[in-house]
Amino acid sequence: MLVKTKISVLALEVGMNVVELDRPWTDLPFTLQGLEIKDDFEIQVLQKYCKFVYIEHDYSGSLALSNDHQLPEFKPSLANKKAFTRKIRGLQAKTELDNELARAHSVYFQARRHMESIFNSAKNHRTINIKETQSVVAKCITSIVSNANALFWLTRIQDTSAVEANHSLRVAVLSIALGHYVGLHRQELEQLGIAALLHDIGKTRIPDEILTKRTRFTEAEKRVMERHTALGYELLHADTSLEPIIKEVALNHHQRPDGQGYPAKRRNSPLSLFTRIVSIVDSYDDMTHEISHVKSRSPRLALKEIYEKAGKQFDPSLAKAFIKMVGIYPAGSLVKMTNGEIAMVVSTESKSKLSPKIELIYNKHGKMRSPLIVDLQEGAKDQDGAEYKIAGSLPDGSLGMDMKRYIADRLNVSAF
Repeated sequence: MLVKTKISVLALEVGMNVVELDRPWTDLPFTLQGLEIKDDFEIQVLQKYCKFVYIEHDYSGSLALSNDHQLPEFKPSLANKKAFTRKIRGLQAKTELDNELARAHSVYFQARRHMESIFNSAKNHRTINIKETQSVVAKCITSIVSNANALFWLTRIQDTSAVEANHSLRVAVLSIALGHYVGLHRQELEQLGIAALLHDIGKTRIPDEILTKRTRFTEAEKRVMERHTALGYELLHADTSLEPIIKEVALNHHQRPDGQGYPAKRRNSPLSLFTRIVSIVDSYDDMTHEISHVKSRSPRLALKEIYEKAGKQFDPSLAKAFIKMVGIYPAGSLVKMTNGEIAMVVSTESKSKLSPKIELIYNKHGKMRSPLIVDLQEGAKDQDGAEYKIAGSLPDGSLGMDMKRYIADRLNVSAF
């Protein structure tokens, strides 16, 4: 059965069948009424002239969300054979890290306070301040475009307070960065950022005893936790100021390309680009930060799992782009050198992911040392004449490393 669905032009992808616009077809440079999108140019034309369109898609069932209404599946009419077609832009730093770090620090903690406010408002059934959310996202985009490494440093903070709000902020930062990396436009990045910030809003409807549980979930508790996607959609559904794509991300960020996942198993049902981006980043952040009963992993091990699950749990093209963007040794992560010293990765260049710029912070005995920045591309040597090389990455917080305090001391500001 074919159903016509209204969607934002920001959610358009190759393969979708557009059957109606928010204006006359004669206003657009298309000769016919009705359009099966074949390339990015047609998407750009629709985004230039329209705010929303109607697509025709198959409706083969519904997902029960509550006792009084049903939600149709988001299901484009044609399989999206081209998982991603934008041109990779990369992340080219426009300013030095130290110059951007102060602004990023201010932006990040302003955003963190806002996210805590959003989650508290949602939990207490108060209205979410979307205008402030838009402002927060805009500032994050500006910082990422300037030098993404600064906010990358801040996403490495292991903070046990307001866990879900902080997780959502980190997911938003890395999702925006990935969107920028793969060539999304500013307007798209703004919507992607909002979608990422709100993707887990449904967890405000999950009992605290489940959210904060330190041991493995029972099957019943797991089913309750999985309800957060549908609950998030319900929470956002009534807000007409939000683009449909934002609500779709809240609902489907745990769906998988192979048809597994939740809230509903749907084989061969393409997911939106924003959902596929947030899905990757959400999993990466869960793996690299301690949550519930699960210990954090090093970024390298997390990226290894994303690589292994590409095509099953994650969009393969976007997974590959994310791994390239983050690098084996992400900015802000800890690494152990072959001589036993411990360093923090300062920044990485696209052509030297295995030889980043680092800052040595612990000696081989695990004691703090005088910080020293070393560019591994230049073949720098230690006191014994051995060339500095990375032996492997470490989980955040190793040796009691407090990233929040480290950055605050570097900037000579309060950490809170």
